[in-house]
Amino acid sequence: IHAGEHTIIARIYNELNEYSEAQLELRVTPPVGYPSLIIRGKRLDVTRMTDLVEGFELIADNQVYPFTQDSKNTDCFWLDTSSISTGIHDLRVNCAAGSDTVPLTLSPFASRSRVINFIIEDAAGENRGVNPSDNVRFKLKVEDDLPLKGVEFWLRPIVEGGWGTSKVVLGSAAETDEEDGVFELETSLSDATEELPDTEFQLGADIVKADDTMSEKTSGSAVLAKHPKPDVDKTYKSPNYSDRKQGQEIDLIILHHTGPGGFKATKDTFMNPAADRSAHFVADKNGTIYQMVDEEKNAWHSGGKMVGGVWKGAKYEGSTVVNSRSIGIEFVNDGAGVDEYTPEQIAAGRELVDYLTEKYGITDREDHVVAHKEVHPDKPDPSSNFPWLEVVPGGLTWSERIQGRKMMKP
Repeated sequence: IHAGEHTIIARIYNELNEYSEAQLELRVTPPVGYPSLIIRGKRLDVTRMTDLVEGFELIADNQVYPFTQDSKNTDCFWLDTSSISTGIHDLRVNCAAGSDTVPLTLSPFASRSRVINFIIEDAAGENRGVNPSDNVRFKLKVEDDLPLKGVEFWLRPIVEGGWGTSKVVLGSAAETDEEDGVFELETSLSDATEELPDTEFQLGADIVKADDTMSEKTSGSAVLAKHPKPDVDKTYKSPNYSDRKQGQEIDLIILHHTGPGGFKATKDTFMNPAADRSAHFVADKNGTIYQMVDEEKNAWHSGGKMVGGVWKGAKYEGSTVVNSRSIGIEFVNDGAGVDEYTPEQIAAGRELVDYLTEKYGITDREDHVVAHKEVHPDKPDPSSNFPWLEVVPGGLTWSERIQGRKMMKP
């Protein structure tokens, strides 16, 4: 039955097949029901359930606010509610045959609901802790497509008992051309953080609307990193890796020596798919650190396989999950115990260990920055002359490490 005013005839029969007649008035309206409602920040979205609906209006504070039809999805309509008070209002559903109203409660917005992600990247695109001297790229992705002019990034130190001083503006950013709703700013933190070493700060962004008014604010806390990621050479990317076990945290760093042949031999092995071997990092004699496997991937450095249904190989703290929980670092050295580790190599290795332990929250260096031979009884590395206390400050000498540890090889 089409929408409009109609009459229903009702005939009531008795046993003799006689009847009386009554008339009922019927008003037929389009089957809109309650539309789906989504409140994101100060934007109200309504989705029509049928194309018989021509539009929506919000009746609030004795005014009528028409919705705008989305240009990409014509079933969606939106309204900027920033100037409308919260409370119970009427949502008017307009159809060709008339209109109906639906009660609608407009609740205060939550600014975090507008933001998909807020991350900090360094100039190389790494997502990590921030060092005061870093050039840092801030990236904010905004969920809404309201007309926005830009984003103003800021930080404010967190002090005991409260947020502390007023915020320091880092700079403003316009929407990127590559992706809708993404705002990026690359800047140095040196001026803003020169008096904030080793401390926490609140990092935030004010979203500026097209009419130059401030919209929602979003913020989170971050920690200034004492140990930034050292420079790495990513020229060589090993094909020998796999995904880490889902949900597995990285809590172990395993140190190796490469064996004879120097960096070239190690690089050739790690670049060979048939070798089934790799490590995340290789520290060369000249201090160059080569990153051959991304940290989030599982490098094949600890060794082990199933033999007759029994695991033969790496195991640590009662678990055969070793590669998936660890980062592997190779030091270029022939492993005979005579080949010296160079000062440049030691310094680079120490920087890398400091960075990794800080990034992954590894505080127990005695038991979680370990030798390959501590997780695999058949391995000899790193060599007997490895400078443990120079590469892993706050750890143990090798003689101290082997006390109480049961290994088949010293």
